[in-house]
Amino acid sequence: MYEYHDAPTAGHPGREKTYVLLTRDFYWNHQYKWVRKYVRACEVCQRVKPAAFSQAPLQSLLTPSEC
Repeated sequence: MYEYHDAPTAGHPGREKTYVLLTRDFYWNHQYKWVRKYVRACEVCQRVKPAAFSQAPLQSLLTPSEC
């Protein structure tokens, strides 16, 4: 998996892209699960990955006549 995810030529693609690249050349049982664990444990990906945040709820804006 290193060659398909961590190698300088791979560029740390996400879980889905790593899986697609890997399945072009290899197959084993529970392969997607292994790729998911591998990418989730990648320190570089975890550092660079944007933090999840919740969006603010939508609110009505005042119109000029209401000001």
